[in-house]
Amino acid sequence: MTKGIASSLSLFSLYLLSLTVVLSTAAVNIALFTIVFSAVLAWPSMWYDFRRNSLFWLTLALTLYTITHSLISVYYHPSLAESSNPHWSHIARVTGILSLFIGWWIAYHRRHVPYLLMTLLAGLAIGLFAGIDLSALLNGSAVHRGTWGTPTNEVGYLSAVGFVGCFIGITQVILFGSKRLSTLALIIGLTATLFFFTVLLGSGTRGAWLAATIVLVSYIALLFIRLNKHHPRHTKRYALVTVFLMTALVPILYASSSSLENRLDSTWKIAKGVSEFDVKDINAADPSSGARIMMWQEGIKAIADRPLRGWGLGGKHLVAEQDGSNLKNHPHFHNLYIEIAVGLGLPGFILFILVYGKTIVTFMKKEKTNYEDFTPALLSATLALSLLVMFFELRVGQTPGRTFFILLIGYLISFQFLGRNSSRPEPDQD
Repeated sequence: MTKGIASSLSLFSLYLLSLTVVLSTAAVNIALFTIVFSAVLAWPSMWYDFRRNSLFWLTLALTLYTITHSLISVYYHPSLAESSNPHWSHIARVTGILSLFIGWWIAYHRRHVPYLLMTLLAGLAIGLFAGIDLSALLNGSAVHRGTWGTPTNEVGYLSAVGFVGCFIGITQVILFGSKRLSTLALIIGLTATLFFFTVLLGSGTRGAWLAATIVLVSYIALLFIRLNKHHPRHTKRYALVTVFLMTALVPILYASSSSLENRLDSTWKIAKGVSEFDVKDINAADPSSGARIMMWQEGIKAIADRPLRGWGLGGKHLVAEQDGSNLKNHPHFHNLYIEIAVGLGLPGFILFILVYGKTIVTFMKKEKTNYEDFTPALLSATLALSLLVMFFELRVGQTPGRTFFILLIGYLISFQFLGRNSSRPEPDQD
């Protein structure tokens, strides 16, 4: 009976979490709590898998190090407890422990993976649509993240995930799906793709634009090479699908051409300043980007000042106070990698690299042989997109971005547990 309760609770929680990433913080917390509770009920079976997996021990070490380091840092610098974006607990949640529980249950319910991913995309679309400010949109504020949903800092990233996910999902199913895609499903998929693209464009988030462009161009090129080599009969169909999807985006680009032109013009000036290592040019083109680069420089210097013990998570204000920086109003370094290295020091940063490195390496080794055709491609693209975006943003300081990242890593970790020994103890054993 315990086995059935744990299985049902975990499956319900996975669907609830997928649906409410953007919609409800309360629902997200309920889903995460229920996943952990169902893990407790299934602990004999889960422990059987965890104890033999080096990722579990690495993740446990990282989590304990992060919590211990943070509590000690707060003791010596009480102001760290007041940091909100990020608070040290935000980083502690993405050390991998929650993702391990999620990943184990995803592997357990592997047949539901395609439906869970579709639920996730539907939840992102509903959440972003519910946050659109129609009055601002009608007044001409089309290319402004505040128009397209809340929290505003997450809109670009989440819409990029939705756009890339829908584009790849439609392409993979058309090319490799075992069943023919119905007209209704195709219409829904195309509508969702266009919606996410519109929100991504309107968000004005250049980091998300850049990441989505790199990921999609890479996907299109790699898939074309693969098709030409292994499935030449699909090459023409793939070219037609790609041209059709790209053509469908043209009206949206045209409708926002004036606002988009201004945003792209400043982006070009920023790129020119970066190529010439001239922060003044970057700052003149866009003060936000200029400040970001100065924060990165400030963060790298802070790492050099305290390479081992770090400054404490959320400790950017401590760095700014010591250096007399004029960037005190910025709560973080706008770069997750620098944020972790500054906060936890190099030992903590290396542990993060080991945990996520092992997760990604295992996924890359197994992704060709598991799940439905579109799942590995979608996860690979979303992972690449997330890693790129986090060079420019924090993305774990607020609930939607943090929850999505926890869930994404959970999907990747699930590949650690595929092909588990069928003789393992069952969840209902005492």
